[in-house]
Amino acid sequence: MSDERKTPNPGTSPKQVYKSGTGTSQDAAQSAPAGGHTTHSPKKRGSVLLNVLLGVCVCGVAVAIIGLLVSTQKYRAGAGEYTPLQNSFVTSVAGEEVVDWAAKLARMKEINPDCIGWIQVPGTKIDYPLVQTTDNETYLSYSFEKNTGSTGAIYLDAGCEPDLSMANSIIYGHHMKDGSMFAGLAKFVEKAGWLDEHKELLIVNEEGVHVYEVYVARQANVAEDAQQVWRGEDAEAAFRAAMNSEGANLADDDRVVTLVTCVNSYDSSDERYIVQAVLKDTQPLPDAGDTTGGA
Repeated sequence: MSDERKTPNPGTSPKQVYKSGTGTSQDAAQSAPAGGHTTHSPKKRGSVLLNVLLGVCVCGVAVAIIGLLVSTQKYRAGAGEYTPLQNSFVTSVAGEEVVDWAAKLARMKEINPDCIGWIQVPGTKIDYPLVQTTDNETYLSYSFEKNTGSTGAIYLDAGCEPDLSMANSIIYGHHMKDGSMFAGLAKFVEKAGWLDEHKELLIVNEEGVHVYEVYVARQANVAEDAQQVWRGEDAEAAFRAAMNSEGANLADDDRVVTLVTCVNSYDSSDERYIVQAVLKDTQPLPDAGDTTGGA
């Protein structure tokens, strides 16, 4: 939409003001104030002011609409970027979808060297490349293909080991209004029975297909233990003890992934939805035509 400005309506022309010596003295007296200056009635001034305000409002609305259209275009572009990646290296074998994970991961690494794997929660929209860099800000506003946009990317906390070998590996993603990225975590918290029906979580990397079991989903403050990086043997033992005190029942060598997204509530800026899962198995990467194992 063009930034069209409306010209305020000038309204009815004012009466003719006569100078001294022109017209009748009565007309001059009625039309001109002392000193010969022109005056406008309160009604006229109000009309001009109203038209100016309307013009300003129209311009403001036009600018807001243009901004919304630009934002929406970037939003859709960011969301659409991931669809080809999700569909790549997927074939149908005996009626089942099979992913050539070795080829897929190699290609993802070519596109973005920050790629450390792929995360997938079967039965949900969570199906994305997983990245990690040296900070936790870059992928808030940059997509997997390094395009700027509101979708960002799914990324591992900069303080965690890329092989997910720590007691708690924290993974972040935006809560998008269209249900993409990590918006699906909200269902684990809000929808009864959703967790029980979607317990499997997969993270695929060069080491294989890591199969996790989701055991808890809740709303949590950013300062809570679940959203902290615990590095070192004693710290990791403390993390497991903290989680067990909340009913997790973790063993001494259990590895957990904690998925985190915003609640999308204006009055809960320090609150997050978190979903935690514990590693249950690691399977070798299946061959492209193998339908017996892997993701």
